[in-house]
Amino acid sequence: MKKLVKLLMGIAVLSLFYTCGKKRQVKIEGRVYNPITQEGISGAELWLLKSGSITEYYGGYERVTTVYTAADGSFKVDLKSAKAEILRLGDMHGEYYKIGWYENGALLPSDLTVKKGKTMHADFYAVPYGLIQLKVNNANCLDANDHFVLYAEGTQADDSKNGKMIDEYGCYYYDPGGYTKVPMGERYYKYEVTRNSITQTFYDTIFIGEGEYKIYEINY
Repeated sequence: MKKLVKLLMGIAVLSLFYTCGKKRQVKIEGRVYNPITQEGISGAELWLLKSGSITEYYGGYERVTTVYTAADGSFKVDLKSAKAEILRLGDMHGEYYKIGWYENGALLPSDLTVKKGKTMHADFYAVPYGLIQLKVNNANCLDANDHFVLYAEGTQADDSKNGKMIDEYGCYYYDPGGYTKVPMGERYYKYEVTRNSITQTFYDTIFIGEGEYKIYEINY
């Protein structure tokens, strides 16, 4: 009977240690990659952070460990930490537009929150930049009442289609003579042209590749 009691106590202690260890285990797998081309981004730093003193570099966090992505963009975090709270994409060692963390197909609003005791799967999306020059010309100007409205572009990385970029009357002409750096991907344009009290709405889509210089002209 005593042997049985000792055996049961031993099992209980081992079970307790296993449970405690599991509650501290941080295991996260995923990739950092370009969602347009599916190409992995190698050498990106991922910081596992815990609450700490407020610093300019980490905010209110301290670094627990750093892992780096492989050639295909894959990474793995596997260690015990009772205090780890978030996984943050740090230095990517290159110019990229950071889209954010995706977990279970949903874009997260900020850093990846650590869930201890389970294997997590999450990916980080980022794209390189291209350059665009926008030109606008009222090539068929009727009079000072002509009205042109260009709404904010949307992209695969930033689907912001609301808000006016340009709202002008008359024989409008716009040519900045320079390029603007934008995230790689498709850009969606919407603009309205009003002449003689008749309004027409137009939509357009263009693609900006990595490092590409593109001029987009609207002649209305």
